[in-house]
Amino acid sequence: MILSHVPMRDAARAACVSHAFLHSWRCYPNLIFNAENLALNRKGVNDNETPVDFIAIVDNIMRNHSGVGVKIFKLELGPGYAVHPSHLDRWLKAASTLKIKEFAFELPLRNKTEYTFPYSHLLSDNRRGNSVQSFYLSSCTFHPTLQFECLRSLKSVHLSWVDITGEELACFISNSFNLESLEISSCCKIGFLKTTSVLQKLNCLRVQHSHRLDMIEINAPMLSSFHYRGPLTVISLGDAVQLRDVNLLLYPWHRMFHYARTKLPTVARNVENLFLMTRDEDVNTPMVPNKFLYLRYLEMVFIGPRKESPPCYDFFSLVSFLDASPALETFVLHLDSVGTKNDRILEDSSELRKLPKCNYSNLKNVKITGLMSSKTLVELISHILDNTPSLEFLTLDTRIYGFKYEIRRFLSWDSGIMMTTDDQMESELDRELLMSDSDLIEAYRAPQVIRRYIEGKVPSTVNFEVIEPCRKRVIVETSRGPRLYYA
Repeated sequence: MILSHVPMRDAARAACVSHAFLHSWRCYPNLIFNAENLALNRKGVNDNETPVDFIAIVDNIMRNHSGVGVKIFKLELGPGYAVHPSHLDRWLKAASTLKIKEFAFELPLRNKTEYTFPYSHLLSDNRRGNSVQSFYLSSCTFHPTLQFECLRSLKSVHLSWVDITGEELACFISNSFNLESLEISSCCKIGFLKTTSVLQKLNCLRVQHSHRLDMIEINAPMLSSFHYRGPLTVISLGDAVQLRDVNLLLYPWHRMFHYARTKLPTVARNVENLFLMTRDEDVNTPMVPNKFLYLRYLEMVFIGPRKESPPCYDFFSLVSFLDASPALETFVLHLDSVGTKNDRILEDSSELRKLPKCNYSNLKNVKITGLMSSKTLVELISHILDNTPSLEFLTLDTRIYGFKYEIRRFLSWDSGIMMTTDDQMESELDRELLMSDSDLIEAYRAPQVIRRYIEGKVPSTVNFEVIEPCRKRVIVETSRGPRLYYA
């Protein structure tokens, strides 16, 4: 029992101690084949070589294992392991005789040998296929058809870089009546995601980087979490009254805020946690009657603009989200590379705009990162301070790269994003010579804006925190304007 819970390498070492442990190894429940578990040295392995050691070890384990008690089977081939399809067929055929609950099959991302996953091996048999509860497939071709019977035990499906069409995917998931989680990543042949049946138990749907996708039509009444990364598409989630968590990143990304404010209340009317990311937003957020009646947490990311002389976005228009969310408790806004050429409050002598008095009675926590000297942003903050008697925390991060610290968290789901440690991030931030002149100016002006326009309006009952650039980096006025020096 103890050996069944230790890592595969430790269980194999223990098998060398005695015959009793060797017998336990032959019933080991978690067969996870990768270079790390098999303790292989990958130096010298390239795409043109056959990893003989890997093949020999897997063959030996599969041949000597009794087949009893296996719950997890994972075959994970990293870069440099170009295994011939005949070996893969042999291992999958052996795995098909096991009562596996968790199955994962991953080939190298840029595998030169195209491999078609043998659906009939693992999932076609009614008795054996129904034992699989978790199914993960990566970097291969997959062509399921309607010929196969329903997979009653299948609860989780994750397809990444898989060559599969929308029709084939519909065949697969429509027959999985107990499906609870579905994740589709970088499957570029999928033109639509649509099911012919109601997925009664589906509660988590994640779709990302499927560039040809032009429609998502899922009828899942129990859906509670929906994450989407991709182009603007038609989204219909049926009567998803349980949908509470929505995370959207559209690319080319522009008009995300506009789309979310005008369309999303009808798609996810009961949403409680909402994350939105936009870039090059060139249309201000409109005031519309639709409401987010149950929204408690709103996090927004504004990136750009990349254009040289774009019209400035009116951050004051984000009041539309606040007015539409009577239950909102936390509002977080991240700003990155946002120009203020035509919107600098220190150069604008006109009065701040004000809206009629309102009451954000539940709003307690407001955080803005990447704060700059934008007049419309100051108007937004002033409006919040004037109309939020329940405010407890106000955090203003004036670091130009404050947003970079946050982006690692909410992009961690995206494949291909390299996460860094805090030390590595700090090392990257030390390279401030890469900052543009406008970034340097904003790093100098933002604290002035806070002291002049915001600080005096903050009630004494509010926990007010201002995060300024690192002290070892100093902004100095020169004849050519503000410049960055190290203390």
